[in-house]
Amino acid sequence: MLKKKYNFKKKILITGSEGFLGTYLKNEFLKNNHQVVGLDNLSRYKKRSPVKYNKNNFKFFKVDCSNQSKVIKYLKDCDTVIINAAKIGGIKILNSGYSKLFNENHNIFIGTLSACIEAYKKYKLKKIIFISTSMIYENNGKKKSKEIDDHKIAYPKNFYAFQKLTAEMYLQAASQQHGFIYNIIRPFNLVGNFDYEKLKIMSHVVPELIKKIKNKDRKIKIYGDGLQERSFTSIYEAAKSIYLVSTKKICKNQVFNVGSEKSVNILKIINIISDRLKVKKRIVKTRYFKSDVKYNRCSSKKLFKYINYKPQKKITDIINDLI
Repeated sequence: MLKKKYNFKKKILITGSEGFLGTYLKNEFLKNNHQVVGLDNLSRYKKRSPVKYNKNNFKFFKVDCSNQSKVIKYLKDCDTVIINAAKIGGIKILNSGYSKLFNENHNIFIGTLSACIEAYKKYKLKKIIFISTSMIYENNGKKKSKEIDDHKIAYPKNFYAFQKLTAEMYLQAASQQHGFIYNIIRPFNLVGNFDYEKLKIMSHVVPELIKKIKNKDRKIKIYGDGLQERSFTSIYEAAKSIYLVSTKKICKNQVFNVGSEKSVNILKIINIISDRLKVKKRIVKTRYFKSDVKYNRCSSKKLFKYINYKPQKKITDIINDLI
């Protein structure tokens, strides 16, 4: 009997492969028959996340991605790198330890980018995809943010977002100097299922609210007035969007928002979760965090134009999947 031949697509390296978005990215590429190398130092979640498809096509290495000489070892046969690794811990973390968070994320990015530039010169690396953040639109007000708006508004005062914006500029400058292809992805408030033990230490707003509403307290504390509005986005649809961007030649050297165009405020989220769990609690409003943003609304028109797909799963369905 003849052995089945597999036509493998491009080999992808993903940093931060065991985190929230990284987990969905590696599985999306594996599902589409890519070979995937995952790098992660496991500093936050301590253990690896599930590999759901083509397990033999995935290789994992525990690596500090700020170390250029360690990262370069795994780039020899890779066509594309997704720079996803970053330290983040929700609004409470963003509101403290400013310089440490900035420096650590800067070092992770520069270490990985430097390794990628070396791999582009020496090996077969062609493309770098950088996972940025929608928080760069901090000063955009109530309107939906478009990819060109960062040229028109004040730079973000949030140090996490400012570091990401700086990294975007580094990447674009390096592309112009060395010639590799790049994409910049700005995700909006990703929500979705995750490993239960990891979910317990996540500080994303929707899992946090579910946890608070499930506990025995009769009241629930929120930051600010609860009218902060977000484009909550299915993590599955975000990963699929990023995969499609990586495969389309028309997307060369482009920046993309990845998010739902339907936004909702925190009070509405609490009502949806409370109705689903049949629990009512008294809402206690506390002070805003300095790093919080009132409105963060996504325009994904450019994404749809380039890849004919955009995240649109309803927040009610996303919450039902979580609960």
